[in-house]
Amino acid sequence: MKKLSTPLIILITLTIIIISLSFAFKLLYENNQQTQNLTQNLSAIRIIDGDTIETAEGEIIRLLCVDTPEEGKKGYNEAIDYLSLQLIGKDVLIERIGKDRYNRTLAWINIDNVLINKEIVDNGFGTLFEYNDTDCGRMK
Repeated sequence: MKKLSTPLIILITLTIIIISLSFAFKLLYENNQQTQNLTQNLSAIRIIDGDTIETAEGEIIRLLCVDTPEEGKKGYNEAIDYLSLQLIGKDVLIERIGKDRYNRTLAWINIDNVLINKEIVDNGFGTLFEYNDTDCGRMK
């Protein structure tokens, strides 16, 4: 029987360690993502526009699959007012999906099992906006 060389044994050991660490970090990341999706009270937020907010912690959240009028456009103030009434002081579930190219958190926002993203569109304050290959099936 041929003996394995010391460098080969070291290489195999390091490979096993790296693979193990990769799995451990993946589990930690998934647990962190689940924790971030817990319900929180949005008593201190800033409404940036009708589809974007900033939390008290400074996280910028862009609502998925909805687009509201930009500043200076008709309906801009109404969309902000509507989103403010829906969120401020409420216990909301923020389902974080990822980040966009501007490093904003992309998310679904629910209050008492009501999808606020959809409510904005259904009540005429915004339109359905599919981007980043996002599955917007929840909006239909």
